[in-house]
Amino acid sequence: MNSSRPSVFWLAALVAGVGLGALVTRWTQAENALPQTIIKSPQDLSEAFRTVSNAALPAIVAIETRTKAKIIQDQVADEDESDSDPLEGSPFADDPLFREFFGRGGRGSGNFRRQFRVPPSQGAGSGFVIDGSGVIVTNAHVVAGADEVTVKFSDGLELKAEKWMGDSVTDVAVVLVKPDKPLPSVRFGDSDKMQVGDWVLALGNPFDLGTTVTAGIISATDRKGLDINAREHFLQTDAAINPGNSGGALVNMNAEVIGINTAISTRSGGYDGVGFAIPANQARQIVEKLRKDGTVNRAFMGVQLQGLTAQVKKALGVNSGVAVEQVIPGTPAAKAGMMPGDIIVNFNGQPAKDRPSLQEYVETLEPGKTYVADILRDGESVKLDVTLEARGSDAYSSITPRKDNSEKSEKPVAKLGFTAQTLTPEIAEELGLGDAKGAVIVQVRPNTAAAQAGLQQGDLIVRVGKTRVTSLEDLQKAVAAGNSQEGILLQIRRNNTSTFVLIQGE
Repeated sequence: MNSSRPSVFWLAALVAGVGLGALVTRWTQAENALPQTIIKSPQDLSEAFRTVSNAALPAIVAIETRTKAKIIQDQVADEDESDSDPLEGSPFADDPLFREFFGRGGRGSGNFRRQFRVPPSQGAGSGFVIDGSGVIVTNAHVVAGADEVTVKFSDGLELKAEKWMGDSVTDVAVVLVKPDKPLPSVRFGDSDKMQVGDWVLALGNPFDLGTTVTAGIISATDRKGLDINAREHFLQTDAAINPGNSGGALVNMNAEVIGINTAISTRSGGYDGVGFAIPANQARQIVEKLRKDGTVNRAFMGVQLQGLTAQVKKALGVNSGVAVEQVIPGTPAAKAGMMPGDIIVNFNGQPAKDRPSLQEYVETLEPGKTYVADILRDGESVKLDVTLEARGSDAYSSITPRKDNSEKSEKPVAKLGFTAQTLTPEIAEELGLGDAKGAVIVQVRPNTAAAQAGLQQGDLIVRVGKTRVTSLEDLQKAVAAGNSQEGILLQIRRNNTSTFVLIQGE
């Protein structure tokens, strides 16, 4: 009897709490004219979760991957010091098994084979069926490098995957199976309609335990800059996502997939309340391309871009735009005449709001077609016809920094915290700047405005605001004419890239 009393009291307290919540809700509605709530009781919410779960769960799958053991072999030339027989002087020197593992050869054989055995491995993830004929969506990292993929359904059905293909840029993959009968499936919803506070359910296979459902809300949208994927527009949720949930479905209250569960932010290795899902509208496009072509072909211009802060945009007199840091030789941008320091204001009539949006928009366009880029160059508007190409793996090259051996003819620049000198042909050759003109930074003092702005020794200043700089004298005059307290905009060249820096004086 005693054990039941606390339960009754707890239930009464819950009912009282619900009643109080209703009073607060009515008062809030009266003050803010909010629409009347749809859910009248906890039972309504439970029934909603139950209905959505029952509709979506049959289409949720567990994905198991296996990778076979591999022997990785490389070769070392005779002149390499490591080109010695690792078994020389060993009791296993004549053992053929050890010889096969460590490789044959030795000095004088021309090369020595080193072999490394990578053991077999297996992994587990989640996925969901979007087409009853056997089309399953998951994360690319779930199936990457796998030699065998097995799809397991909640009713006990297991199918070997016939084929799988993924896009590492967005971390979306498609797995194909051949079922004997149509599979239960879910459909993509419109992720753009999701708002902060919307209820969602995360379905997947955490810790390889089996299909699991967790509930939460959308806690943020369009999360970027997380360095999880190359292209990021994540939905953030507090629905529990754990290892093994990768590739599972994040569904709305209509049982529509509005995201692919992908990653968690954690300090413990498990659920810490912050999970991220690839939006359905982004995933849908990638899935269609993978199903059609088996890969994702992206158009590209061949530039490295720099986003502009609000202060830099104001200084340049533009509302939107992205700066060109570098133009890769031989690319569409180079052929069109684009130059470092150009500001791309519009591309194909679409405003260049920021670097990620411009980059992703260009990638959605068709390679081989010509598009107009509206450029701001030296304060003047320029139109360039850019014929996009399909992006290859070698589209971008690495940049090697060079040292600056400038002469001691430098002078301090106002109160910005650096010294500079006119660029000489000798220094230009050393820095690989060709026939460039400007003032080169010789020294940046620690804990100064220049240091805080990220200026470096060897940076070439080619413009202050809208004034072109061809010498140290030009630089001094332009800086003196500006307002260092409000901020002075510098255009610099660094390792053959062009960058805009806003620096405030001391």
